[in-house]
Amino acid sequence: ILNKYFMAANFIVTNQIDKFQDYTVIPLESEKIQTLRGFYEEIADALEFPDSFGFNLDSLEEMLNDLSWLEDERIAIYIEDSEQFILK
Repeated sequence: ILNKYFMAANFIVTNQIDKFQDYTVIPLESEKIQTLRGFYEEIADALEFPDSFGFNLDSLEEMLNDLSWLEDERIAIYIEDSEQFILK
């Protein structure tokens, strides 16, 4: 559950965006994510994943630990209506 945030090497997933004003905010709309595949599609689109993205967990982990194609170094992934996202 996203009570506060999940932080990794070069990105943050959060539902409390006000604490990350120095970050580039990438919003994900939970209403557009109805399935795991839908999540992969939304995050791939939002973070401009390369065509090599495989729409699976291993590929997601690989992409999130790279992000070299993005200019911004500090990224926060904001899940809008995260309560809806968590229930899916």
